[in-house]
Amino acid sequence: MVAEEDRAKLRAAFTAGRLRIRSVTPGGDVAWKRVLQVFRHEVPEERIVALETDLGVETFTGGHRIYVNPTDRVPAEELRPGDLVLAVHADQALYLPVKAARALPPRRYMYDLTAEDHHNFVSGVGASSGTVKSNSPDKFYHFRPPEHEANIGAYNRVFGQLWENAELVEYLERALDTWNMMPPSTEGLNSLDALVRDKPVWRTAILWEAIVHACYALQANWTAEEFSLEYSENVKVTLPDGRQVDVPIGELYGICHDPA
Repeated sequence: MVAEEDRAKLRAAFTAGRLRIRSVTPGGDVAWKRVLQVFRHEVPEERIVALETDLGVETFTGGHRIYVNPTDRVPAEELRPGDLVLAVHADQALYLPVKAARALPPRRYMYDLTAEDHHNFVSGVGASSGTVKSNSPDKFYHFRPPEHEANIGAYNRVFGQLWENAELVEYLERALDTWNMMPPSTEGLNSLDALVRDKPVWRTAILWEAIVHACYALQANWTAEEFSLEYSENVKVTLPDGRQVDVPIGELYGICHDPA
């Protein structure tokens, strides 16, 4: 249980965007990165697995990806005894073999967070050591928007924008292709430039179709991810004054979303 004084400092640091957690760079170095958001998701139908290493037993949803090196990830449910996973101990990255893997009963809630830049973080049975997890979408997409507007804000901070310019052009081109599939034949309008030049009156219809494609793409990103850690999974975070605090991720979720 985190002391009330530390709870207030954690909440203030998170709100100010100054709460940091350990992450691993593509080069294998350990770095402290900002915590952008902390999540809790209902996962009553997802497979739950326990993986044991020399650092202890950690619990995940089966689809959550675990780093096997600084750039490659494998779903937790696909790991077997003897497989090596990336871990951190005493702020040093190392590789540990999986000693055992087993299925567990379902959980109602599991937790995760988003760290900036490399989109991975370190957690474990003890906060000083743990395996490296992805905080990106995995599988079993449920196609629903984020539960809270703060989640949308975190998504925008991670990706910078909802769509890139190249994506918007692609959606417009798909809309034009869809239009040209319908009779009568309009294949002469096979580019956006030709449409603007020869049939500007059609632009509203093309724009609406492009919006449909863009929303489908956004829906695919707003997924109910396999946020994978149980309440008691410990993380080590750093406050703005440099002090490090060990806290269960489920408790961190409650602290960060407590309006007090």
